[in-house]
Amino acid sequence: MKEPAVKVTRRIITFKKPVIIPERESKALTGRSLMTLAKLVPEGLSLAVHLQLPDSTITGIGFDALSNNLGMSDVSYKILLHWKRKCKDKQMGAVSQLAEALREMNYHVVAEAILRCHLQHKEFTRDSISFVQDEDLAKGQVA
Repeated sequence: MKEPAVKVTRRIITFKKPVIIPERESKALTGRSLMTLAKLVPEGLSLAVHLQLPDSTITGIGFDALSNNLGMSDVSYKILLHWKRKCKDKQMGAVSQLAEALREMNYHVVAEAILRCHLQHKEFTRDSISFVQDEDLAKGQVA
């Protein structure tokens, strides 16, 4: 039996492309987490501005909402999904940007809950907010 040529063996053994392990999104940014957030922050168009989405995108989502009789939380959800798709960093960078946008809209407790969920590798739920509020009460920070 004839031995395979060195060139053939080298082609079989070496990889042409490096193996890339896709970065997983933060659990605080899952579809379910964003739906919960959309219900808590119904000002979707304002949120889009704070997330620095292009005006054309905001206008398109706004017209889509009007033509399909979507509720405010549905608009917020669509905006959050669009924003998440456009984010390159689906981990701390995206979570930080979202938390900053929420703080600018005076949703400080929600922003802190999102950050806490990210750091604890948990999905964002309504219970996440009550946990943050309970901690603030214990520290004497909430009136």
